[in-house]
Amino acid sequence: MLPPGFDNDTLGLGIVTTKAEGRVTAPFDWQLPCPLITATDQEFFPLQFLVRDINKCLEIKTDTVLQVLRAVPLPDEPPIISTDVGGDTLMAFFGTTVRFDVTGADSDRDSVRVTLLDSTLDVDALGMDFSTQVSTGEVTSPFEWELDCSVQRLADRNTYPLFFVVEQLNVCKEPMSDTVLQWVMIDSIPNDPPVVLIEPTAPTLPAVDNKYVIPFGQSVRWNVNGVDANGDVVSLRFLDQDDPELLPFQFNWSGNAEAVGAVSGELTWTALCNYINVEETELGPFTLRFVIEDEVCLFPKQDTATITIQAFDNSLPGPDFQPVTIFTPNGDDVNETFSIPDLPSDNCFSQFNNVSVFNRWGKKVFESNQRTFEWDGAGEPDGVYYWTIQYSYDITFKGWVTLYR
Repeated sequence: MLPPGFDNDTLGLGIVTTKAEGRVTAPFDWQLPCPLITATDQEFFPLQFLVRDINKCLEIKTDTVLQVLRAVPLPDEPPIISTDVGGDTLMAFFGTTVRFDVTGADSDRDSVRVTLLDSTLDVDALGMDFSTQVSTGEVTSPFEWELDCSVQRLADRNTYPLFFVVEQLNVCKEPMSDTVLQWVMIDSIPNDPPVVLIEPTAPTLPAVDNKYVIPFGQSVRWNVNGVDANGDVVSLRFLDQDDPELLPFQFNWSGNAEAVGAVSGELTWTALCNYINVEETELGPFTLRFVIEDEVCLFPKQDTATITIQAFDNSLPGPDFQPVTIFTPNGDDVNETFSIPDLPSDNCFSQFNNVSVFNRWGKKVFESNQRTFEWDGAGEPDGVYYWTIQYSYDITFKGWVTLYR
């Protein structure tokens, strides 16, 4: 029999009505509805049990007994969470896998759940592996993290705070939890910077402060070599390869390579005359940059080398040379021939064509298309002769010379 205000459907009292002759025993069962008890804050529950006879011929007799039940809170100790790392910070290295166990325990044998909080880290993007686990009394879940370069470049840091939490799941108790902070620190890898060197190979040109001066018409090749003392993967790039100001001049690069420990590339260039106009004698200077970078996950290093290239041309041929005015082919080995060793040099637009020698009546007595010509006057009498020298681009020089034996 329930006191006024009691709702058996809500309280879940297990009352069984039983009939028997002479003596009757009935079971009573009550699973306390913890959320309701907690919500009402009720501690004492008075219950009356009634027995009566059911002889229809006699007056009905009854008896009651009052039984007060007291709801006593269950023992409640907070859960505890820990890792098997053995310290607050775990040192890790790239190329390895971080592994440790996270354990949540409850001395009251309540159901507990362990979870990794990802409020400060993008756990999935970093590739961390940890599963939320639930069990009674104690639960252990492994943490695993394979460290590779993609992880480090994504996070751009070398310390990672991991917050693990254990929660008590008994609805009859006040919610309680415990948290442990486990730091993972990625140790930097010993790393020496790679080195890049540039040297011309064809032809071998002198350079001052890595500046090369090249005559027009000449082709030059440079080897660009990079080496890493730690044997890391290294990449080599020509930084100015796509510079729009350099593209018209056709610097040819075979590189942008990647290799382990050492890498090389080749730069070739020809100083073509069509890169300049008639009155121009110089092109450049151009500063070209090459970089080598290692692929170390933590704090990669690099080295840069530069060369400066300038092309030059001679000025258009002019009359700034000193031709001889007499030669004496008499066998004494002095002034035996007529020649002009200091003729103006060729350039991109004007080159030596020929030399012609005429006598006083205008007859051509000698001709050559070699700038190293020599006329010995053979078969011609002593006297004054006139000469013309032709260069392309319509440039002509004239003069006279005396033949005297």
